[in-house]
Amino acid sequence: MGFFCFPGRKNNNEVNESSINMENTNYKNTKMMIHICGLWQEEENLIIYKKIKDNIKEEIDLDTNDKDRDFKEYESTLLTPEICKKIEQNIGQDKASELGIINHTLLCFGDNDMDMVLNEFSLVHRPRIILITKEEIKVNKEGKKYITIIIRKGMSNEELKDTILSSLNEIYWYYNGLNDNRESNDNNFPLKILLTGLRLSGKSTFVNLFSNKLLAYVTNDSESGTLKTSEYNIKINGIQKGIKLIDTPGMCSKKKINGRIINEIKKYIKEEKIDFILFFYNESNYLGEGKSLLKLLDMSKIPVFIIANNSKIRENNTKNQDIKSKISYLKQIGCQRLSNNEYFIEVNLKSNSNEKFFGMESIFNKMEKIEMNKINKDNKIIESKNETNKSDNIMDIIKYYKNKTDWDKDEVEIIRK
Repeated sequence: MGFFCFPGRKNNNEVNESSINMENTNYKNTKMMIHICGLWQEEENLIIYKKIKDNIKEEIDLDTNDKDRDFKEYESTLLTPEICKKIEQNIGQDKASELGIINHTLLCFGDNDMDMVLNEFSLVHRPRIILITKEEIKVNKEGKKYITIIIRKGMSNEELKDTILSSLNEIYWYYNGLNDNRESNDNNFPLKILLTGLRLSGKSTFVNLFSNKLLAYVTNDSESGTLKTSEYNIKINGIQKGIKLIDTPGMCSKKKINGRIINEIKKYIKEEKIDFILFFYNESNYLGEGKSLLKLLDMSKIPVFIIANNSKIRENNTKNQDIKSKISYLKQIGCQRLSNNEYFIEVNLKSNSNEKFFGMESIFNKMEKIEMNKINKDNKIIESKNETNKSDNIMDIIKYYKNKTDWDKDEVEIIRK
């Protein structure tokens, strides 16, 4: 797909307390339940599964000293609607139990009918799936973002075991906003974009569009959302430089939580050289929950774009009445800089039967204009060759994304030998 993705974790106790300790309790990574299903008792699969099972038993959350993964076994047969129903019931019970296990993954063996499987799960209870097959199989458009397909043909047992464990780790990181710190050199990621805004407004979806797979946790549950700040370093083939996306928790109705989020964003603005800030909200949302944050962003010198997600494509240059009301509100609370219509960008980051995906190119069109003005200004007072090179690298990255035409392409992760 042209991307290498390296999730990055910020190892800073103060940041962790402000962004994660939301209700005066220490943040604890959520346990992941692994549902073993499909033809896992076939002779060759059973050998692999025994190795995986031993590893699952050994996995411990280093922060809490608790076992961070567990498993449930199901009948060793190709999945049926009845088995899927049983798995979904177990998922619902786990979420409602005192343990509150909210993260679930299917480790599924054999050439199962994945279209049927996904249709049997509600959106709220739909798990991530690792599917181990002998040959490549087709999955529908909706399923591609949920399924990791591992084609075992040509793999040794040890290679297959390592590939499955690596996939389980990636899903665990996804659910908990963790990282593996494989690459964190800021020189390789000159373009830094901070993502903020209201809860469930598309920040994590934006991250996943760059990675072309489920990298940042996106929930279908209106009662939950991202609870910690995560950094994602994404490289681009052919450019060898990349983009750092900083995904912060969304603003909500709780003032104490919002205060801690704002404190963390202040630290990023002060300590990191942020190039752009994107403030996300869903069209028709009330911006009042983000009032303090909007005032902070208005006073900053960093370019800010206000992303109106879930917008509709408008014909004949019809003005967006919702944006007009948002501009009026920003003027009312004293955000004169942000009240400029040029800072608003209409997008729809999730296509459906009613509305089409659009808007990503508009974000980078506006970034390009700002960066060009900056380069022209810097060329008059060049202080160092390094700064010039950084500006050139940033412009290369912006142009790449501006010209990208397959943003809405199906998200799929296929692991091959």
